[in-house]
Amino acid sequence: RTVESTLMRLPGFEHALLKQEDLPDLVEAQCPICMVDFEVGAILSRTPCQHIYHYNCLMPAFIDCSRSSSSSQLSHLEKSVCR
Repeated sequence: RTVESTLMRLPGFEHALLKQEDLPDLVEAQCPICMVDFEVGAILSRTPCQHIYHYNCLMPAFIDCSRSSSSSQLSHLEKSVCR
């Protein structure tokens, strides 16, 4: 199983294409990782604690962790990504 498929299947994580009609409902205007405003057409990831990130910003954290860590450490990252 790839890291990307793991992220896509994590319980409580949601991934979606940002649409114009979704903009008023966003609590956060920027990705906390890259500090760039969310734009229509971007793929966003919402964590179980309701934080929102660009999908492409969140993925590298999981990839880096999977390359340098054991599966138990990857599981810990999955549970603590927002802490």
